[in-house]
Amino acid sequence: MNTPTPTRAGRAAPMSPDERRASILAATVPLLLERGRDVTTRELAAAAGVAEGTLFRVFADKQELVRAAVAQVLDPAELLAELAELAATAGSSTLHAVLVRAVTVLQVRGQRITSIFVVAHQVLASEPGRPGGAPAVAPHGHGHGHDRPHPMDLIADAMAAVFAPHAAEVRRSPQDCARFLTAIVMATIRPGVPSSAVPLTPEEVVDLLLDGLRARTEEN
Repeated sequence: MNTPTPTRAGRAAPMSPDERRASILAATVPLLLERGRDVTTRELAAAAGVAEGTLFRVFADKQELVRAAVAQVLDPAELLAELAELAATAGSSTLHAVLVRAVTVLQVRGQRITSIFVVAHQVLASEPGRPGGAPAVAPHGHGHGHDRPHPMDLIADAMAAVFAPHAAEVRRSPQDCARFLTAIVMATIRPGVPSSAVPLTPEEVVDLLLDGLRARTEEN
C-alpha cells in the first residue's frame, strides 16, 4: 500500500503559478507607488517574499511585471464589487450619504490609476534600451473586444444601481445621473496629483450634482 509522503511540519504548501503571480503583483503595486522609478527588481522580489530568480520565472522582465501591475490596477472588478455593495444598502441611506460614499470610492480608484500610470511611464522610460511611452494596456481596464462591454459602461451601470432606490428624488433617470456623476468625478482627478490635492471633495461633488450652483429662489 502506497502512502503519501508527509509534508514537513509547519511548511506552507507551494503556490500554484496563478497564486504566485497574484502574490507578486499584490506586492508590486504598492511598492511601485511608494518607490516610483527608483524601485529595483531586488526590492520587488523581497516585497513579494521570493528570490529575484523566481520573479523572472513568472515575468519575462521588469517591463512585463510593470505592465501586469498596471493591468491589475485597471481591472474594475474590485470597484464594481464595492459599488454593488453600496447599491444593496442604498435604500436605507439618504441619497446624499450614499453618493458621498460612492464618490469617495471612485476618487480613490481614479487617483490610484493616474498614479500607477505616472510611475509606470517613469519606470519603463528609464529601462535601458526601452523606448518611453505609456504602458500598452487598455486605458480603462483589461483589453476589451467588441463582444465585451467597456469597463466604463460597467461602472456607469453600477452607479445607476446606486441611484435606483432614490429614483423618485431626481429629475433624470438613474442612468443619466450616473453618467453625470462619473463625468464630474473624472474631472476632479488629474495625473500626478496626490489624493490630498483633489480639487473637489466627495461632499462638494455630490452637492454640485444634486443642488447645482444657482441660489434657490421662489422663481427657480
